[in-house]
Amino acid sequence: MTAFAENRYISLEGSPYQVGRQLGECLQESLANDITHYLNAGPLQAGEITSKQLSAGALDWAHSLPQRFLDEMEGLADGAGIPLQRVAEWGYADSGGKQAAVLFSSEPVMASGSGETMTSGYLMFGAMPSSAR
Repeated sequence: MTAFAENRYISLEGSPYQVGRQLGECLQESLANDITHYLNAGPLQAGEITSKQLSAGALDWAHSLPQRFLDEMEGLADGAGIPLQRVAEWGYADSGGKQAAVLFSSEPVMASGSGETMTSGYLMFGAMPSSAR
């Protein structure tokens, strides 16, 4: 794992769980607050989803994702020291409370300008293959 540097790139390797855990460890100081701020200033404030819907649907939503994404979310939660429920609420709210998620893709994704594809990882963190850096 490469720690955050001035350019804010991070290099992570391992299984989906290990990648999530490494990222959670890097974001540990701010992730819980960042999720709360996002939810309160975004979907909850805009009325896109209610707190009750968020609490009731987040874990079911997370468990409907392909296993590698659930593993990465579990690693992120463990690494940051926050409940999986909170990480799931973040993704569920961003999906508008729908089963389809915009944060994740089960299809290969082209990393911007790299000419390579990747098939795992959080898209919201701008992950890209090491050869693209």
